[in-house]
Amino acid sequence: MLEPMMLAAAYTPNPFGAQGVVDGLAAWNFDGNPHDFTTMFANIVGILMSSIVSICIAVFLTGAFLYIIGSFGKEDLKSNGKNMMIGSLIALLIVQLARAIVAVTLLFMYWGTL
Repeated sequence: MLEPMMLAAAYTPNPFGAQGVVDGLAAWNFDGNPHDFTTMFANIVGILMSSIVSICIAVFLTGAFLYIIGSFGKEDLKSNGKNMMIGSLIALLIVQLARAIVAVTLLFMYWGTL
Protein backbone atom coordinates (compact mmCIF):
# COMPACT_ATOMS: atom_id res chain seq x y z
CA MET A 1 0.00 0.00 0.00
CA LEU A 2 1.30 3.41 -0.89
CA GLU A 3 1.86 5.92 1.87
CA PRO A 4 0.56 9.45 1.35
CA MET A 5 3.30 12.00 0.83
CA MET A 6 3.24 15.06 3.02
CA LEU A 7 3.74 18.13 0.83
CA ALA A 8 3.27 20.86 3.43
CA ALA A 9 6.49 22.34 4.76
CA ALA A 10 7.31 25.00 7.30
CA TYR A 11 10.58 26.87 7.70
CA THR A 12 11.56 27.64 11.28
CA PRO A 13 14.30 30.27 11.54
CA ASN A 14 16.93 29.87 14.21
CA PRO A 15 16.81 32.74 16.75
CA PHE A 16 20.60 32.65 17.18
CA GLY A 17 21.39 33.59 13.58
CA ALA A 18 22.29 30.12 12.33
CA GLN A 19 20.41 28.22 9.65
CA GLY A 20 16.79 27.38 10.28
CA VAL A 21 15.13 24.01 9.80
CA VAL A 22 12.55 22.87 7.25
CA ASP A 23 9.85 20.78 8.94
CA GLY A 24 6.98 18.82 7.47
CA LEU A 25 8.84 16.82 4.83
CA ALA A 26 8.78 13.60 6.82
CA ALA A 27 8.20 11.47 3.72
CA TRP A 28 11.49 12.76 2.25
CA ASN A 29 13.52 12.25 5.42
CA PHE A 30 14.70 8.66 5.47
CA ASP A 31 16.60 9.11 8.73
CA GLY A 32 13.71 10.83 10.54
CA ASN A 33 15.62 14.04 11.14
CA PRO A 34 14.45 17.31 9.57
CA HIS A 35 16.72 18.65 6.86
CA ASP A 36 17.78 22.25 6.63
CA PHE A 37 16.80 24.43 3.68
CA THR A 38 20.09 24.17 1.81
CA THR A 39 20.10 20.38 1.93
CA MET A 40 16.52 20.18 0.69
CA PHE A 41 17.17 22.77 -2.06
CA ALA A 42 20.37 21.03 -3.14
CA ASN A 43 18.60 17.66 -3.32
CA ILE A 44 15.75 19.02 -5.46
CA VAL A 45 18.13 20.87 -7.78
CA GLY A 46 20.34 17.78 -8.07
CA ILE A 47 17.40 15.58 -9.07
CA LEU A 48 16.21 18.10 -11.65
CA MET A 49 19.68 18.58 -13.10
CA SER A 50 20.26 14.84 -13.39
CA SER A 51 16.92 14.39 -15.12
CA ILE A 52 17.61 17.17 -17.60
CA VAL A 53 21.10 15.84 -18.34
CA SER A 54 19.64 12.38 -19.06
CA ILE A 55 17.07 13.92 -21.41
CA CYS A 56 19.79 15.91 -23.21
CA ILE A 57 21.84 12.76 -23.72
CA ALA A 58 18.81 10.90 -25.10
CA VAL A 59 18.01 13.76 -27.50
CA PHE A 60 21.64 13.91 -28.63
CA LEU A 61 21.72 10.18 -29.35
CA THR A 62 18.41 10.41 -31.23
CA GLY A 63 19.80 13.29 -33.27
CA ALA A 64 22.96 11.32 -34.03
CA PHE A 65 20.84 8.38 -35.18
CA LEU A 66 18.80 10.65 -37.45
CA TYR A 67 21.99 12.24 -38.78
CA ILE A 68 23.44 8.83 -39.65
CA ILE A 69 20.21 7.74 -41.36
CA GLY A 70 20.01 11.07 -43.19
CA SER A 71 23.50 10.63 -44.56
CA PHE A 72 22.09 7.93 -46.85
CA GLY A 73 20.32 10.53 -48.96
CA LYS A 74 17.53 12.09 -46.91
CA GLU A 75 18.68 15.63 -46.31
CA ASP A 76 15.71 16.58 -44.12
CA LEU A 77 16.58 13.83 -41.61
CA LYS A 78 20.21 14.87 -41.70
CA SER A 79 19.40 18.52 -40.95
CA ASN A 80 16.88 17.55 -38.21
CA GLY A 81 19.46 15.31 -36.57
CA LYS A 82 22.10 18.02 -36.69
CA ASN A 83 19.68 20.55 -35.17
CA MET A 84 18.74 18.10 -32.41
CA MET A 85 22.40 17.48 -31.54
CA ILE A 86 23.20 21.21 -31.47
CA GLY A 87 20.09 21.95 -29.41
CA SER A 88 20.86 19.26 -26.85
CA LEU A 89 24.43 20.51 -26.45
CA ILE A 90 23.17 24.07 -25.94
CA ALA A 91 20.64 22.83 -23.37
CA LEU A 92 23.36 20.87 -21.59
CA LEU A 93 25.54 23.97 -21.48
CA ILE A 94 22.67 26.02 -20.01
CA VAL A 95 22.01 23.34 -17.38
CA GLN A 96 25.65 23.22 -16.34
CA LEU A 97 25.83 27.02 -16.14
CA ALA A 98 22.69 27.02 -13.99
CA ARG A 99 24.24 24.42 -11.69
CA ALA A 100 27.35 26.58 -11.36
CA ILE A 101 25.27 29.70 -10.64
CA VAL A 102 23.31 27.86 -7.92
CA ALA A 103 26.53 26.55 -6.35
CA VAL A 104 28.17 29.97 -6.33
CA THR A 105 24.99 31.61 -4.98
CA LEU A 106 24.76 29.12 -2.12
CA LEU A 107 28.47 29.56 -1.44
CA PHE A 108 28.10 33.32 -1.06
CA MET A 109 24.83 33.05 0.89
CA TYR A 110 26.38 30.79 3.52
CA TRP A 111 29.99 31.99 3.42
CA GLY A 112 30.07 32.91 7.12
CA THR A 113 28.62 29.58 8.28
CA LEU A 114 31.35 27.42 6.72
